[in-house]
Amino acid sequence: MFRERKLILLLVASLLLLLFSCTAAGGEGNPWLGFLGYMVTGGPPSNDKPLATFSVDQTSGSPPLTVRFDATASQDPDGSIESRRWDFADGTGDSGSVTSHTFTDEGEYTVTLTVKDDEGAEDTFTQRIRVRSEDRNPVASFDPDPKSGEVPLFVAFDASGSVDPDGSIDEYEWDFGDGDAGSGSTVNHTFEGAGIYPVKLTVTDDGGNEDSETETISAYPGASYDSFSDPRDGKSYKTVKIGDQTWFAENINYEVSDGLSKCYDNNNSYCDTYGRLYSYSAATKACPSGWHLPSQEEWCTLLNHIDSTVGSCGVPGNAGDSVALGTDVGKKMKETHGWDRDGNGTDAYGFSGLPAGLFDGGFHLKDTVGAWWTPTCVSGGSTNIKPEECYTAISFGLVSTKSTVEGRRSDTSVCQSVRCIKDTDSSGG
Repeated sequence: MFRERKLILLLVASLLLLLFSCTAAGGEGNPWLGFLGYMVTGGPPSNDKPLATFSVDQTSGSPPLTVRFDATASQDPDGSIESRRWDFADGTGDSGSVTSHTFTDEGEYTVTLTVKDDEGAEDTFTQRIRVRSEDRNPVASFDPDPKSGEVPLFVAFDASGSVDPDGSIDEYEWDFGDGDAGSGSTVNHTFEGAGIYPVKLTVTDDGGNEDSETETISAYPGASYDSFSDPRDGKSYKTVKIGDQTWFAENINYEVSDGLSKCYDNNNSYCDTYGRLYSYSAATKACPSGWHLPSQEEWCTLLNHIDSTVGSCGVPGNAGDSVALGTDVGKKMKETHGWDRDGNGTDAYGFSGLPAGLFDGGFHLKDTVGAWWTPTCVSGGSTNIKPEECYTAISFGLVSTKSTVEGRRSDTSVCQSVRCIKDTDSSGG
């Protein structure tokens, strides 16, 4: 009996000594500690799964894109990590704590790391890599319809022509230039007041890049028309008030008794549409009582009212020379039809300029040129000369291919058109 007790005490002492030695060694990986745990708990010890994670040196770029992957921060809280497997989502993979991979094709790749611990438990971690050629800006573009007209001016804006070459457009923002704004690829807006409005579209793509485009909308005051009947021959003319001046809104068609005046191609039907063509001396007699041939200064007042960039309306230096005036004054003065080479205008102020052509021994340039006399003679540098003794005088013209107005020093024998201005509205005579 004593002998059995001695064996039991020896066994207990051995187990205590073994437990002490396992604890002093940290116990990690010691099979005896596991055995003792098994004996105490009645089963094998539980296993916590590992924690997978990794870092990358870049998440996007242009192909070929080489990315470094570092999984050294992955850990197992109750053991050790035995393996690390990489899936680069392009049909290739790798292993190890640290690796690099080159993506050769554009696309989005979800890279997966799978770690396994010493007990066979696994965990995964993913990271998206975006491979794309250098991110390019979107291109803003829009079409306003119409671009000009009388107030209130309703305009439809369509920006569906805007593109992003490497993604999609997420936002369309509009600044209408009159204090109002809008959003969307298609919008409508009404301009209530007359003016020139710079409408700006800004588009933003899915990468946060922006581009802008600006188009000018011209909203004009409505023309105020009236009519006048010439007592000399009973012909009726439409008139228009532009600023503080009242003008004929069409070329006069009165046959002067002493002086040269012609219908284009000697065809009376042309006179009904375009008015007559007059030599300089005949032009000074063409307007009825209460009206007169507008001076260079009166023309300049008209042009600057329509386009403030016209300026001083200077006189060309030599006969036959011309100077371009303004920016788009010519386009605003042209009729909306009748001009060749896509030269029609907007007739924004009701001047309704038509390309009547000219006569200089032959008929030329109908549908291409409209030119109007002033009484301003510049022969020999003098302006105090009788009409019949004047050799060159100032005229103003429109050309189908130009949006400006031409100030010209013309030979007085050339026949051109005449517009009349009302005496009471004269600013210079």
